[in-house]
Amino acid sequence: MAPEGGSTTSPGLREAFKKATSQARNQGWHAETGGISTDSTPEFGYEIAKRLQHAPVQIWYGRYTQNADKSVTRGGGHIVTVVSAKGDLGSGKVELTLADPGRAGDHGQGDYLSTQSAVRYETVTLYRMQINRKTEATETEPASWQVHTYWRLLGPEYEASTFQFVEGLNWFEAAPPVG
Repeated sequence: MAPEGGSTTSPGLREAFKKATSQARNQGWHAETGGISTDSTPEFGYEIAKRLQHAPVQIWYGRYTQNADKSVTRGGGHIVTVVSAKGDLGSGKVELTLADPGRAGDHGQGDYLSTQSAVRYETVTLYRMQINRKTEATETEPASWQVHTYWRLLGPEYEASTFQFVEGLNWFEAAPPVG
């Protein structure tokens, strides 16, 4: 799933949800969370829409640069909340509306990391594609190349010197006891 090292990780958010809902679960509530990779999910847009019927969904994407050999290397990444999804099964394309705190008007100003930003909605389109991802050599491992199926994220606020590829999603569900 999402790489470690940043201040927020996908597994970390799922763990926070589990901690936040522990008392509710002890009172009989149903509360679950999980992650789904784009690599192993051909109908990723359908998974997003299916999960949105129950509760919020987060997607995470990596920011990639293209190398001279046409492979790409991941730099940083970001997590956003999906508000809505629409598309056709098997099309390899899905349109999303995102709530992205990184695009809020107060981003980067004053004490913005310790306050709740105003919600700003962004419309984006995801296109399914395969990429040749290169990992950098380390002291113990040589560089390697892997083919991944990711979804290219395109939208007016997401065009930069890097390519944004969605790598997976977090889902969350909570429901009161029945009966």
